[in-house]
Amino acid sequence: MLAQGKTPINGPHQGAWVDTPAGESWFIHSYRKANVGKTYPVMTPADTDEFNGSQHGLQWQWAANPKPGWVFPAGGLGLIRLFCIPLPEGFKNFWDVPNLLLQKFPAPQFTATAKVAFTARTGDEKTRLIVMGTDYAYLAPLWLALAAATGAQTPATTFKIRFRLGKARARLYQGSSRHRRRWHHSRRAGETHARQRRLTFTRREGYVSACCVRYEQSRQASGEGLSGRNSIASIVGNIPHRMALAGGWIDQPFVSRHNPSPPGSMVVVSLEPNLWLMDRCGMASGTRKVASELWGGGVPDRPPVELVRELYRAENKDKAEPSGSQDMIGLLYPGVSRLDYDAGFEGGYFPEHIESNCDRHTARWLEEVIHLVPIGQRPEGYNPLGVKNLDPQWIRQLGQTGKDCFDAIVANDIGGLAASMNHSMRCWEAILPQTMKHPTLQIDLKRILSYYQQRYAGAMYSGCGGGYAIVASEEPVPGALKVKVKTC
Repeated sequence: MLAQGKTPINGPHQGAWVDTPAGESWFIHSYRKANVGKTYPVMTPADTDEFNGSQHGLQWQWAANPKPGWVFPAGGLGLIRLFCIPLPEGFKNFWDVPNLLLQKFPAPQFTATAKVAFTARTGDEKTRLIVMGTDYAYLAPLWLALAAATGAQTPATTFKIRFRLGKARARLYQGSSRHRRRWHHSRRAGETHARQRRLTFTRREGYVSACCVRYEQSRQASGEGLSGRNSIASIVGNIPHRMALAGGWIDQPFVSRHNPSPPGSMVVVSLEPNLWLMDRCGMASGTRKVASELWGGGVPDRPPVELVRELYRAENKDKAEPSGSQDMIGLLYPGVSRLDYDAGFEGGYFPEHIESNCDRHTARWLEEVIHLVPIGQRPEGYNPLGVKNLDPQWIRQLGQTGKDCFDAIVANDIGGLAASMNHSMRCWEAILPQTMKHPTLQIDLKRILSYYQQRYAGAMYSGCGGGYAIVASEEPVPGALKVKVKTC
């Protein structure tokens, strides 16, 4: 604010210049604590790294003014979710990246440990642990690069970095085993890469950071233009995915037999296999595996009604709690399908009627408004059927949500689609409360769902126990995967 000149005082600082209405100029600053007549103890602000609250500790800071959508605090789960955002236009190096979540070095020698799981939507997304300063370097293990190339979810991996002044060593742990991995090293002159086991830093380079960024997508990253062993199909297979929307559980006879106004309906959507989705996420991944083994990785050229029953028998052989036929129908019937279930028709195991829509305009509209946000796999030992409240009125409403959902999709009505999804989740919780809350679940599914329902048009889960949050929105949803509907 003021030139120091030849004086020993470096001028006012930590304040502001104020103009008064009378034309006076004052500088208000904090330079020395005034005598306030009392001594206060030294206080340390909250600085936990456990991420158990709605905000991160004060020791964390962003490289620029933060924006909504960069981060999602997950309450009492002990984790924080960072979303990938596009790199700035004209990006040259990480000095230009704003969404770096940083913490200053706490001491000349320390150990920093972080547990990371990464789900990439496409090959243009990356995550890393970075040391930032006048120079910088980051860790980008090779299995995270594989996840970026395929859209896979990585297992939770522990980064353990030991620092002493001037040098840093890193070890990476996956499960209980120790792994030596490649370092990707980036310097301020540009994005050069080298194999490293040790990186050297000066005292001024004092920030440890996590970041998620999205690079400009190439045809190779998205899977376009690839064939044979290099295509995404060589990893995930050629059998479509299945996405279930409103009305789920009405396909189960123990539910539909209590419907006072049959048939009750639900909606399934056949998706192109251009993503690697999580297992145990309510997207019929188990049924896909059975189909792949049964038919050698492809779908036979036979009527889908015949294939559905063949696959149903193969998957549910000797099962006490069989999978619903909607899993098979969603894989084998292209487009968007409404399935009408009546317990009086074949015991409710198969729909009495299937109404499919393969209109390409409708498919493109649905692709625009549906967003898949990875939440987490349902845990081992989880079973949503421990508590059943088979109230006929709730079951009637559940069956109606499927009809409303299908009509809204055909009419390209985002409001109707969202309302059917939201009410379907209310029905789930009323009929089978352990779909949302169960002793094995470590995630607050109700709170996360409420977050998306309040901020966007609507949201529901891809399956009981979590999986993906399916968000209906005409606006982008940070961290979400985009799907492609398989049409006729």
